[in-house]
Amino acid sequence: MNLVNNPSFEDTLYCPVGGNQLDAAIGWSSFRNSPDYYNACNKNYLNIPNANYGYQFANTGNAYSAVATYYKYNSPSGNNYREFAGNQLNTQMQIGMKYYFSFYAVLAE
Repeated sequence: MNLVNNPSFEDTLYCPVGGNQLDAAIGWSSFRNSPDYYNACNKNYLNIPNANYGYQFANTGNAYSAVATYYKYNSPSGNNYREFAGNQLNTQMQIGMKYYFSFYAVLAE
């Protein structure tokens, strides 16, 4: 059972037209800085597969999110720039239960 709402970012409120629009994916929010939302509906640099950081298809469907896990040089926030995305789980986690987490990651070009 998947506890994450909209795990593949497919359900959208609107087509993203610029950066920092993760809230376009239902259930997803930015918790620090500006994670981006890529969707095939977008015809500019947030398009799939012709994204601004390289040619990349979604693992499933037509959407994905991108976060900077660490950016050191010349970042707007100094030498420790990171982006965080979050999602409210479908159900409350229980003490004593084992949970497994997996995701797909690709290094941007």
